[in-house]
Amino acid sequence: MKNIIYSIRFDNMKQSIFIPVSLILFFVFSTNLVFAQPSNDDCSGAIELTPAATCTYSTYDNTGATDSGEGTPGCSSIGPDVWFYIIIPASGAVEIDTESIDFTDSGMAVYTGNNCNGLTELDCDDDGGTSLMSYLSLSGLTAGETLWIRFWEYGGGSEGQFGICVT
Repeated sequence: MKNIIYSIRFDNMKQSIFIPVSLILFFVFSTNLVFAQPSNDDCSGAIELTPAATCTYSTYDNTGATDSGEGTPGCSSIGPDVWFYIIIPASGAVEIDTESIDFTDSGMAVYTGNNCNGLTELDCDDDGGTSLMSYLSLSGLTAGETLWIRFWEYGGGSEGQFGICVT
């Protein structure tokens, strides 16, 4: 195998190299901003939500999210989604409510399964909450098991912040 060395000669190095280096740096940094995805973009990065006695919304963001490819849920068309999970409390019942911040229409599906492989859809909601946002009330669940929550903006045309709580 031969080692080949290439050399480039610049007659006026300051002008010749400034523009290409500037463009390279611009694309490196702007690409990271444009294509940054939320940490919970896929099921494997799901964020834990802890059931509380009363609903206190936590704010999350779906900006840059992609469709995780889990398949179309039973209640709604899918858009770019983000994931959460909860451990079912001793009562065996949970309510999952979402709040409009930057968009007003959402979909949400809840799945059972030990991990992100082999999920089974348990329930799905489109528009059950306030202002076309999603809401689910589930009971008769097994305490200690995991529920996987998939959330998306309905239509996939809006990004931004939303609130979610579990009681």
